Amino acid sequence: MKKVFLRIAHIINYCLIVSQVLAQHSNKQIVILFKNPCTVDASFKSTKSGGLSKDHLINLIYDNSNDFIESKKNKINEPIKVESRGNYVVVRHYLNYMDFNDYLFQTNDSVLISYQNKMPAVSVLNRNTKQHDFDAEDVFKKRFKFNEYSPLGKYSQAIFLFVRKLFNDPKMLKEQRKLTRQQISERNANAVTQIKNELYAECKSYLRGYDLFLDSLSAGNLMSEVPYQFNKEKVRNLALILEVENDKLTAEEMQKVVAQYKVNSFGYPEYYHREFIVSIREKYILPQAKYLKLDDDRNKDPRDVYALIKNSSVFSEQDKTYLMSREINRIAQLMPKLDFQAYFKLFEQDTKDSVLVNEIRERFFLQLQEESTEKTALVLMNGQKRKVSFDEIRAANKGKIIFVDFWASWCAPCRAAFPESAKLRTRLKDKNVVFVYLSIDKIFEDWTKANKKEGLTEYTNSYLVANVKDASFMKQQKIDAIPRYMIFDKTGKLAYPNAPRVESAELEALLIKLAN
Repeated sequence: MKKVFLRIAHIINYCLIVSQVLAQHSNKQIVILFKNPCTVDASFKSTKSGGLSKDHLINLIYDNSNDFIESKKNKINEPIKVESRGNYVVVRHYLNYMDFNDYLFQTNDSVLISYQNKMPAVSVLNRNTKQHDFDAEDVFKKRFKFNEYSPLGKYSQAIFLFVRKLFNDPKMLKEQRKLTRQQISERNANAVTQIKNELYAECKSYLRGYDLFLDSLSAGNLMSEVPYQFNKEKVRNLALILEVENDKLTAEEMQKVVAQYKVNSFGYPEYYHREFIVSIREKYILPQAKYLKLDDDRNKDPRDVYALIKNSSVFSEQDKTYLMSREINRIAQLMPKLDFQAYFKLFEQDTKDSVLVNEIRERFFLQLQEESTEKTALVLMNGQKRKVSFDEIRAANKGKIIFVDFWASWCAPCRAAFPESAKLRTRLKDKNVVFVYLSIDKIFEDWTKANKKEGLTEYTNSYLVANVKDASFMKQQKIDAIPRYMIFDKTGKLAYPNAPRVESAELEALLIKLAN
């Protein structure tokens, strides 16, 4: 009887949560609720002792960009509110390290995802849908039997299959260590191509079967028109990608396919078509570009790639704009600041898409600023792009203890400590202690997103360091590893250049002692 009452209480509590979330549902927003969320096995074993694990299980695909929902320990967080940027958002839910389902949701949808045998089951609460609007591929997969990963999953992540093969073959690994970085890059590319060639026939068979299955669902009135067309486009473009990557299409045939492409009339993201044109870039554009040792997995000069795309006769103007914008992003992150500024000006001239130009300008706001003349103090920037020096903050808080937290959006340990930092901040709110959060992110947009997710948007003392490379303070204190914590005393002097971590028991006692 006790178990029955607990179950009823759980259901009532869940219904209350659902009603509260839906009551706050605003326009241009999608709300996703999770019932009985389960842990997803998103790990990939490359050796017997080690491997990889995804740090997020849900991607959001908009018209011009992607985002992701961070998850803790491969478990979906709940609920999720997604600000819609158009008529639709594609929500990509990973099922394991390689496989995923793509769900097409409309703006203002309220979505419930429950789990049956660790597989997601999707329903929309605010409108009528047909039986197989969201589970067509899952139903088909049950008919197409395979081990561990689907053929398409393995194909898309062939690089990791090669890595597993490499690290489990001592002789092969020893040979690889004798090669130059360029030779390794070329050898790996050839090995991945071979794996994809081996998977080609199986993937083709899968896609043909799924395409016929979609037609049967539509004919039987079991799938609505928009998700049907969305899935048909997915199949069509994935099949084209297979043809490109396996040398089945000539340049003239690719050009014809691109020229005949029409933007869908429903307004859902052009994601799969863009994957197709990216595959052309990977197969035919990148090999022509100059090799350059870079901190990415391509090692091809993005300035060369930009020019090759611009002068290509295969792509439409719209596709060129998209592909060139990707290279602008690579230039911003991999090349000197002046190179990015020059190519951004060139991109402004090469495209008519002012919305995309403004998005890039916002994302790489810091890189578009003039070189800082301040070389001594830390120059900080808030969310409104107003600058202030750290010296000014120290002066404004004279007589108080200043605890400084250096972090970045990409630093998992930094962000894992934020909940404890918030608790400590609350416990010390009546003490003479000020918490200052300084991000060393290179990209302004990455910082603003993380700042919002960590609940620091409304907090006064959260800033982005605008002169990370130039500030002598950063060099003197050797802030090249984060998280890094510091304590400044009441006079503004740096008392503890390596303060205890926020999770440590000693930090609170130390701050209280210094504040008294």
